[in-house]
Amino acid sequence: MLFFIVAVLLWGCGDPVDRDIAHLIEGGDAAAEARIALNMSKGTAVVPLIAAFDDEAHPVRARAEFAQALYRLYLRTEDERIMASLLAGLEDAEPGVRAAVVAALGNMGEEHSIERLLDHLQHEDDTLVRRQVLLSLEIMGLDGWSELTGLIAGEDRARLTRMLQEIVQEAPADTLLDKALDWLEVLAEDMAKPADRHVAEANLQRAEEVLLQALEMVPNSKNINQRLGRFYYEHGDLAKGIAIYRELGMVASAVKLPHAPTIDGVLDEFAWSAVAPLTEFYQCIPKLNVYPAAGRTEISVGHVGNSLYLGVKGYEPSTTALVAEHTQRDSDVWQDDCIEVFIDDDIVERSYFTFHINSRGAYKDQHARSAENERWNSSLKVATHVAENFWTAEIELPLADYRDEPVAAGEVWGFNVARVRIGNAAEYGQWVPTYGMAHRPERFGLLVFE
Repeated sequence: MLFFIVAVLLWGCGDPVDRDIAHLIEGGDAAAEARIALNMSKGTAVVPLIAAFDDEAHPVRARAEFAQALYRLYLRTEDERIMASLLAGLEDAEPGVRAAVVAALGNMGEEHSIERLLDHLQHEDDTLVRRQVLLSLEIMGLDGWSELTGLIAGEDRARLTRMLQEIVQEAPADTLLDKALDWLEVLAEDMAKPADRHVAEANLQRAEEVLLQALEMVPNSKNINQRLGRFYYEHGDLAKGIAIYRELGMVASAVKLPHAPTIDGVLDEFAWSAVAPLTEFYQCIPKLNVYPAAGRTEISVGHVGNSLYLGVKGYEPSTTALVAEHTQRDSDVWQDDCIEVFIDDDIVERSYFTFHINSRGAYKDQHARSAENERWNSSLKVATHVAENFWTAEIELPLADYRDEPVAAGEVWGFNVARVRIGNAAEYGQWVPTYGMAHRPERFGLLVFE
């Protein structure tokens, strides 16, 4: 019967919209052109598209396509019949149709849809549709998630928080869990933001209370825990602050090496055997829920006399694809596969030092946020080595470049390391996540000199 209906539409009807609808139902080569035509259709297509979307006899695949065509038509016509049809589609028996409707509502971006999506999240039992609800809410806040969380206020915000926490407690480790954690992190960050104002007003007790309340929402959050550790470190409880950073894996120990390693790019000397490398790296993406970096990186840190030493090992499927076009000092090394090092010797966040080093040993050194930024030069020494499936860099950073007095045992600096991967992958992996922007010294980890 369905084939007969399609055949009638294809050969017995001359209306272009009806013909495109029929092609999309049938699938095959003609469906691609029909999809483009329907996505660009005019107001006269509203009635036949709604009828095709509402007809449960059509394939789920086609009805999902009709939902997408309807939302694009709504953006051009603002015809409320389209909105009514899509909202009714939230109760469709087919999860594939419901997911398409949720995606369409997110793309339409109407504020009054937010409550309907929250209602739907509460009673929806399909994992993929629930994930799509959270994704659509995210899409509706393209100008900033904090702006969207401002639209979800009062009981709606409390309800969303409860639903997200239930998902985290019940969902397996899958994409729904990740998306729920994404949202909880955003809500927690919104809750934590007033702490900055309370600190500026010298109301430290209230600032601590706000941060602890945010932490109750996401106890394992690297973002909120780091905020709390930073608060303690900067306001009189250094030991407590450092302890929190250690629990987060955000403290690098600069081990006192038995002797200075030879800077030859090969990390096989006995001096490095005393150092446990940093190996946990995260993607630098604008999400507060952290995601591990795919490329394995190992960073060893030590010091001898008045020099800091770094041993870096970056693994690749094959180093033949490494991008290393720059060979001159202070050229745009950051455009290559490279290592980035960030050092803040006084942790006041007004200025810090950055180094970009590629696999050919070319480097760019800068004094960030300083008037001397472009003219500043360090006494850095570096050598690199490229093997079949990894490359290494050995770096000496004379501490006199940063301060006049020698470093003391127990001294704490701000510190971060990142690896930029271009040839084999598009990835920016960081030891300590800075959430989409690397130059955030307030988000650096800590370097403790032993």
